[in-house]
Amino acid sequence: MDWLNFQQALLATSTPVLPNAALLKWAYPLFWASLLAWLALVLGHRLRPGRRLALAALVVLWMLVPGSASPVYWLGLAFQLPSLTSVLLALVGVAAHLRRAAPVAAVPLPLLVLAAGAGWILLLDMLVLLPFALYRWGFSLVALVGALALAVAVAVVILFGLSIKGRPRRRLWPWLLPAVLVLFVATRLPSGNVFDALLDPWLWLAAQVALVKRLWRVNHRASPTTRG
Repeated sequence: MDWLNFQQALLATSTPVLPNAALLKWAYPLFWASLLAWLALVLGHRLRPGRRLALAALVVLWMLVPGSASPVYWLGLAFQLPSLTSVLLALVGVAAHLRRAAPVAAVPLPLLVLAAGAGWILLLDMLVLLPFALYRWGFSLVALVGALALAVAVAVVILFGLSIKGRPRRRLWPWLLPAVLVLFVATRLPSGNVFDALLDPWLWLAAQVALVKRLWRVNHRASPTTRG
């Protein structure tokens, strides 16, 4: 076997596997509808539950309007598609509201640090300040295989941890990464690049804001003890 050619095939980005055109056509309204419906529920938190739900339903119907009358047309031109991570989080938030369940637990601090740090690394790559083309590798075959392998590995670790503890725990965050990676491997959404599936600019900004708030709260709680 020619290992050089094999390595080049794994890292090749000249022929990326992009999402199916028909699937992509449906993804635009569904992705933006999910995200903006959740945003409507969050911004309308002072409204009665029925009115909040009606507002979210109107937003979804508006997203499904064909052509340039829909915000999806303009959002797609400006921002293309949100990441699978953003869409899954939005769907979980909408589902929690429909079930009138407790809000989703706060994002773990390590996950915020990872999202913020990954965004900065990708920004440095975009500015050509890294010695390698990281984002371009997201289109390669090795990224696809690596995403599937990582999803399986994380799922095995989670299940192994649950078997040791002896009781299941209904937590979202451990399963978020495997779910995103499996969906990416199955659909190649949103762009065929694994980094676009994991993170988008808006999610990156939200992670940084949440990280700053979390660190400020920790420091604010610790300061009275320090002074004492």
